[in-house]
Amino acid sequence: MTAARVKLVVSVLVSLFALRLLLSGVDLPALLLAWSRMTAPGLLLALALLAAGYALRVARWWWMLLAFEPRLRWRDCATPFLASIALNNVLPLRAGDAVRAFAFRDALRLPPATLLGSVLLERLLDLAMLLVLFFAGASLVRGGGLPPGLAATAQALAAAAVGALVLLPLAGPAVARRLAGPTSEGTGWKARTGRIATDLLASFSLLRSPRRAALLLPMTALIWLLEGAVFAAVAAELAPGTPAAAGWFAMTTGTLATLLPSTPGYVGTFDYFTMLGFSAFGLDRAAATAISLSVHAILWAPVTALGLVLLVLHGGRDAIRARARASEGALT
Repeated sequence: MTAARVKLVVSVLVSLFALRLLLSGVDLPALLLAWSRMTAPGLLLALALLAAGYALRVARWWWMLLAFEPRLRWRDCATPFLASIALNNVLPLRAGDAVRAFAFRDALRLPPATLLGSVLLERLLDLAMLLVLFFAGASLVRGGGLPPGLAATAQALAAAAVGALVLLPLAGPAVARRLAGPTSEGTGWKARTGRIATDLLASFSLLRSPRRAALLLPMTALIWLLEGAVFAAVAAELAPGTPAAAGWFAMTTGTLATLLPSTPGYVGTFDYFTMLGFSAFGLDRAAATAISLSVHAILWAPVTALGLVLLVLHGGRDAIRARARASEGALT
């Protein structure tokens, strides 16, 4: 069995186990009662917050890429970004990230390695901001409200994220030059590796620019404040009286859980840890489960549908084939 298949099997087993933990002992009538409280205005508010958050995510990526291709427009980045999220939601192994870099390289007029580097920078910025919000929320949770080891794991992730965000902008260019050596203009493997490393690490140089960093960091904060507002809006509908901070804290626990192996769309893992986040603020199991499943559906369905439609309009079959080329290491 190949490594990819092993990872897929493990991911499915983890998702099934998380679903079992989520649904075991849930009072079905109480779950249905919570769902019955959802209103059309509440749903529309959650969708509007979601749309605003994704518009800002596209704008952040566009702002990154403008440093390398000044002719890009926001709308040029919208289809690649949303299509990649949709594919990540339905295909294993985060295939959408590879499609974003390889299928749209001509439309974006940038090397795949630069595009992959921008995705990596996105992930690290998001991780760092999520951890800031996690610790802010955890400070409001009463003793015993969090599972043992969760805070320690978050601290380790925080150290790794901060270290990467500090070291990669500072040391990245030197590492790339060292890999390339004096033959960076040649065609040998060392020169090619150096060029790929240079393109891959180029996005992190954005954080060395006060002007770029001064916008990327607040944009990242606003992105996650908007996403947390989706959680809070749904919670206000299904469990009136839920503490406002619970939505943002549950967002961090559920989103950080997507780092675990799981099926496409993070079935089970996202839902279980989102439920734990709400439970830490005193919500009963049925209400917390209803909110977690509802938020997951709101986050997953509209973006996936829109992204797949945009991908088909762009030429979906060619985009999927580009993922196969990506697996062969065609980074230049």
